[in-house]
Amino acid sequence: MEENNLDRKFPSKQVPVQTINCIPPQ
Repeated sequence: MEENNLDRKFPSKQVPVQTINCIPPQ
């Protein structure tokens, strides 16, 4: 479910996985 929330803020297609991992879950 966390991935879905990040997907809304910025599509994982444009943002590398490393960047998503660096972002703390709100």
